Amino acid sequence: MLELGLAYYWGRGVLQNFDQAVALFQQAARRGNAEAQYLLGKCHQLGQGVAQDFVAAYAWFNLASARGHAAAGQSRQELTRLLSPEDVVRGQQLSLQLEKDLLTAAPPPEPTPSPR
Repeated sequence: MLELGLAYYWGRGVLQNFDQAVALFQQAARRGNAEAQYLLGKCHQLGQGVAQDFVAAYAWFNLASARGHAAAGQSRQELTRLLSPEDVVRGQQLSLQLEKDLLTAAPPPEPTPSPR
């Protein structure tokens, strides 16, 4: 999903389509993929495939950063300088809601084969 999303984002082998890239990034992000979460933050920050929304960008960067994505942490810090304190709080609240949604929507674990 992430690789195909990147292909649509950059227009590599397919026509560039930010809407399709965002849809694929969302699928990967819901599975806990930090790179996809970071890229969703970028899309929200730049208004690519979604309406420009710095609060949503902050939330996605926050999730990716919590999973160890260094660039996401840097991007979140940069946005913090642009956002009001109230918007930072809104971004943190949205991040918590997204995390909760990720946990409840997580696919079930792969079944373990029974010994024969």
